[in-house]
Amino acid sequence: MVIANTDNILTVQKNGTGIEAFRKVTYEGIELGEMRYHADKLEDKGKKLDSILKVEFNGENLFYSNPDLNNDEARTRAGNSAYRKLKKIGLRDGLEVLYRAFEAEDFHTDLSTFALKAISTYTEGDISELMVGNPDKKIEMLLPWAIEGGTTIAFGSPKVGKSFFGLNACLHLDSGNGPLWDVRDKSPSMYINLERRADFLEIRLGRMNAAYGLNSRRPMRVTHLKGKGPFKMHADSIRKEIKKYGIKFIVIDSITAMGFGDFNDNFVGSQLGRLVDYILEGSDATCLLLGHSSKSHQGEGKETLLGAQSQTAFADVMLRLRSSRNPDNESELGIRAEMVGQNDASPTEMPVTVMGFDRFGVNKVRKGSLNEFPALKEDYIGALDPKKRIEYVLQLEDGPMQVKDIFKELKGDVPQGTISRILGDHNDTFVKTGDGKRSPWKLRKDGNIYP
Repeated sequence: MVIANTDNILTVQKNGTGIEAFRKVTYEGIELGEMRYHADKLEDKGKKLDSILKVEFNGENLFYSNPDLNNDEARTRAGNSAYRKLKKIGLRDGLEVLYRAFEAEDFHTDLSTFALKAISTYTEGDISELMVGNPDKKIEMLLPWAIEGGTTIAFGSPKVGKSFFGLNACLHLDSGNGPLWDVRDKSPSMYINLERRADFLEIRLGRMNAAYGLNSRRPMRVTHLKGKGPFKMHADSIRKEIKKYGIKFIVIDSITAMGFGDFNDNFVGSQLGRLVDYILEGSDATCLLLGHSSKSHQGEGKETLLGAQSQTAFADVMLRLRSSRNPDNESELGIRAEMVGQNDASPTEMPVTVMGFDRFGVNKVRKGSLNEFPALKEDYIGALDPKKRIEYVLQLEDGPMQVKDIFKELKGDVPQGTISRILGDHNDTFVKTGDGKRSPWKLRKDGNIYP
C-alpha cells in the first residue's frame, strides 16, 4: 500500500454548513493534485453519523452519497467507489501513476480519520454568545396568523379545504392584496405541491386569480413534487431557489406527503422541524405547513395534528381548520381557522374563508361570518367557556335578552342560575337594562367581538 504524501497529515476543518478535509497527492516527489472530502448535513445519531459525503480529485467528482461515516463497511464501500472513478480518470488522462499513488486503502484510511474528527471539528469553538436584549425590535406579523420568519402549521381532516387555505395565503402575499386578511407587505411566495397533478393546480390558480380580480394568467412560483421522491431529496434545490428568487413566504402541501414515514414517531417529527429550518436557513422566509388531523375526534371540533407532539414543538402558530357548506347556498364552502397554539402572538379570531364554486371550479373568494354557517357557529360556541358563550349570544341579538332567552339560545347547555351569576359577576362586560329581577341584559360595549 502506498500512503500518498505521508508527511502531510490530512487537514480537517469547518467549511460552511459542514466540514472538509484535503491532502496533496504526490508520487516520487511529483505533485499530481489534491484529494478533497466534504461532508454536509452532519447528524450524530449515536451509533450512526449521517451526512452527505462528496469526494473530489482536482475538482472532479469521485463519490457523492449519504453513507454512515461511523460504519466501517460503509466507508470501505465509499472508498472503493471513489477509487474506481479515480482509476478511470487515470486511464483517461494517461496517468497510470495516479491510481498507483493513491489506492483504495488510502481512501479508507482518510475516511476513517475524517469520521473520527468530524463531530469534534464541526462543534469546536464557542457555541454560546452574550446576547443583549432588544426591546425596540418587534415581532412582526406577515398575516394575522403568520409570524414573519416563523412557521405556522394549519391542519384539518381530509377535504376540509387545507389546500384552498394555503393557496389563498400565497395569493394574498404574492399579489399584495386579497379579500380575507390584511397584508402588510407584498411578498414573493412559493407553493410547494406534493399532492396534486400540476394541471389541476394550474386550473385552480387561474380561477382563483380571477376571483381575486387579478389577471387569470398571473404567474406565481410553484414547485411540483408529486411523485418525485421524498421531499428531503429536493431540500437543497428549494433552499437555493428561496434565495435566488427572494421568496418571503412558502406553503408546503402537505406534511403527510413529504415521505417521512410514521409521524407518530417523535424522532420523525423532530426531523420535520430540522428540515424546515434547513431550507429556511439564511433567509427571512415565513413557512406555512399543511397537515392532516388525527382520526380521533374528527368531526367534533377537537381535532389534533396527526403524529407525535414533536411535530408541533417547532411551530410558532397552530391553526385547526374546520369547514361546512352554506345551507342557503350549497355552492359555498366556509373554512374556519381556529388558533389553538401560538408563540409570541396574541390569539386572533379570524373571519370565515368562503370559497364559491361552479361546475368548472372556484369562482368566488370572500370573507364570511359564522352566522352563514350554522355548523361552524355551533362548533365555535360549544368550544367557548360559559362567559364567552353568553357574550357571543348577546352580540348576535339585536336587543337585550332575558336570562331565560339566553338559556334557550344556548340550548340548555348552561344552567339559568349559572347564566345569572356570570351576568352579575362581570359588570365590566354585561349591563342590566332595568331594575327588575327579570330585566334583560346586554353587552356593556357595542362592537363586533366575534367573527
